[in-house]
Amino acid sequence: MISVWSCLREGVDVIVRRLPLLLGAWLVILAVQQAIDLVLPDSGLWVWLDLVLYVVLLAPLYAGQYFLALQTVRNEPATFRDLFRGFRHWAPIAGVQTLTILAIAGGFVLLVIPAIVFALMFSWAPIVVLDREVQNPHGPPVRAREAMRRSKELTSGYRGTLFGISLLLILPTIVLGIVFGLSAIAEAPVIPPWAIELFILLSGTLFLGPLHAASYMVAYEAVTRLGRVE
Repeated sequence: MISVWSCLREGVDVIVRRLPLLLGAWLVILAVQQAIDLVLPDSGLWVWLDLVLYVVLLAPLYAGQYFLALQTVRNEPATFRDLFRGFRHWAPIAGVQTLTILAIAGGFVLLVIPAIVFALMFSWAPIVVLDREVQNPHGPPVRAREAMRRSKELTSGYRGTLFGISLLLILPTIVLGIVFGLSAIAEAPVIPPWAIELFILLSGTLFLGPLHAASYMVAYEAVTRLGRVE
C-alpha cells in the first residue's frame, strides 16, 4: 500500500543508506540557490532573470537529485556526478519546468487550489525524462509534453499522498517559524532565537529537502512497479 507514512518511513531509510551522497547533492543545490539569491535583487525585471536561472541551472539539478534518490530506492549504483545528469537532457527538463511554471501561475489566478493540483500533477515529469534513459537507453529521448503527460498518468490517484508528504514535511518549518517570531518579540524568550535558527537550518534546510526527494521517489518507484506488474 502506498501511503504518506510508508513513503516517509522508506524515505528515511533511503537517506540513511546514502546520507553523504544525498546530503552532498542537496548542499550543491542550496549553494546554487543561495548564489542566485545573493546576486539578483528580488524586484523588477530581476525576478524574470531569477526565473530563467531557475530553469537553466536549478531544474536540471533538482532532476538529478531525484535520480540519485531513485537509484538508491532501487539499490542501483549512483555517483555524485549523476546529480548533473539533468544537464544532458536540458531541453526537455527546461521545457517541463517552463510549462509547469506557466500552469501553476495560471492555477494561482484560479484561486490557488488548481496551482497545487498542477504542481503535484507534473511533479514527476523531470524524473520521467531521466528514468526513460535508464529503462530504454537505446530509445528516443522523451519530450517535455510527453513527460508531463506521463507524470499526469502516474500521479493520478496518488496526488493526495504526494500532497500529504509535502504538507507533513513543511509543517515543522512553519511551526518553527512561528515559534521564532514569537520568541523574537517576547521580552524574555523561552528559547533563544539563535537556537531556533540553528534548529531550522539543521532539520529543515539540511534534512527535509533530501527527505522530500527520497519520499517522492519511493512513491514513484512503487507506482511504476505496480504498472510493470500489471
